[in-house]
This record gives sequence, C-alpha cells and structure tokens, in this order.
Amino acid sequence: MIERLQALERRLAGHSKQEWITQEIGKMRAGIRGESSLDYHLHFIKEDYYKLNSIRLLGLLFSNGLFIDE
Repeated sequence: MIERLQALERRLAGHSKQEWITQEIGKMRAGIRGESSLDYHLHFIKEDYYKLNSIRLLGLLFSNGLFIDE
C-alpha cells in the first residue's frame, strides 16, 4: 500500500490531495517503524502469544499490534 501511495505522490505534483497523501505515507512509515521496534523487544519474550499487525478498530490504526493470551 505504501508503494502505491508513493507512486501516486510522485504523479500528483501540485494536486489538492498531495498533502493528504504525504501525510498518509508518513503515518504508514511511522507504523512500520513502530512495529519493527516492537518486534525487536518481543523477540526476548519466552511465552507464546499471538500478534496481529495493522489492526484497524473504529477507523484507527494501532501500529503497536494487539496481543491475545491463551
């Protein structure tokens, strides 16, 4: 998805939606960095768990994931 927005951003120079697209790309990059950072720390947890990435609830993106313990 981020690749599509980046391609669209390059093609829409000066378009009214360009600022919105740039902001969305920034949010996606921040989410990717957050998930990568969290994955590093979760590597040290010895317990079994489920991790669901890029969960959207009520229109919000939770980049830190959702954890379900059995």
